[in-house]
Amino acid sequence: MIAQPVHAYGVVAASASSVTTVDLPYVARIEQLRVQAGQPVKRGTPLFVVQADPAAVVAAAQAKSAAQRASSSCASCERGAQRATAARHRQRTCDHRRTA
Repeated sequence: MIAQPVHAYGVVAASASSVTTVDLPYVARIEQLRVQAGQPVKRGTPLFVVQADPAAVVAAAQAKSAAQRASSSCASCERGAQRATAARHRQRTCDHRRTA
């Protein structure tokens, strides 16, 4: 904080070391700013509120659903492969006993 006024020409900007990038996993827009420029804040203080683009919300829900279906399908295939392997093993065991 500057204790006395300074008159100068130029541009006031934040230093690169104090700027933080916020990445969201979806398209959104800032709906509300909760602080003013230059306002001191404590760690954890909400700075803004974002509103997700409705199309992004739908796309995210569809992607999550597709991932869950794929995971379920994969698990089903794995169980089927395990049953088939066990059946082949039992068949070989039976064949081996018949020939012995």
